[in-house]
Amino acid sequence: MIDDGPFRGKVVPVDSEDHWQLVAELPDCVASVEATFATAESAAPECELRSEEGAVAFSLLDVAAPVRVFEPGTGAWADVTVAHERDAGPDHILGVIHMIECIARAGLPLASADHAVHVLDVIEAARRAAVSGEPVLVDPSMAAALPASATTTVAR
Repeated sequence: MIDDGPFRGKVVPVDSEDHWQLVAELPDCVASVEATFATAESAAPECELRSEEGAVAFSLLDVAAPVRVFEPGTGAWADVTVAHERDAGPDHILGVIHMIECIARAGLPLASADHAVHVLDVIEAARRAAVSGEPVLVDPSMAAALPASATTTVAR
């Protein structure tokens, strides 16, 4: 139902996949990403990377949320604050801001077109796996590395 504006109260039928869970087996860890519109709320982050060496969990939508880190030797999770520009998310707008800054300063974006194509390859592989029920391999050589300027210093 539309909440405001001239069409307030109107119900618009939407046919969309409302729950996705992607599990990717990477060379050094297993990554789990969940996206859902089928539940009221969740306390879990949208992305979690797990391995024998530890785990990292973080929000894909709220850059102000701490990154949770588990180190097996400590037996506990630690919240790591990451520098960010906004006090709260969701932060989809940050990509738009970054694009405008790149245009204004004639700079290069953090993610390349090749990186975007690789992301689409992963999404399509997830769709094929969902239909077939079988794992689908994605060519890792197609993943474009982010430039050095994309690295972020993390403070505990």
